[in-house]
Amino acid sequence: METGITGAAALRSLTVPRYFPDGFAAAQPAADGLGFDPPPDYAAIAVAMGGHGELVERPDRIGPAVAGALTAIGEGRFALLDMHLLPVGRR
Repeated sequence: METGITGAAALRSLTVPRYFPDGFAAAQPAADGLGFDPPPDYAAIAVAMGGHGELVERPDRIGPAVAGALTAIGEGRFALLDMHLLPVGRR
């Protein structure tokens, strides 16, 4: 069944009305997920756990970030790249 709905919106459209049709979330127009403001610093969490963590906010930083992540993996550490990028055309 192709609906064109993805991610949290798809999950909500399939579960909330089905299981909680009279619930608070079903009555909300934009209850597609949970947001944090400010968002967690996932890169710092990764570093605190002994891995490589990096926040990437510009497309021109993706290549260097991937290179750093691959270096960390080669050293036996895990790597997390937290990408905060706008869709093309919305910069």
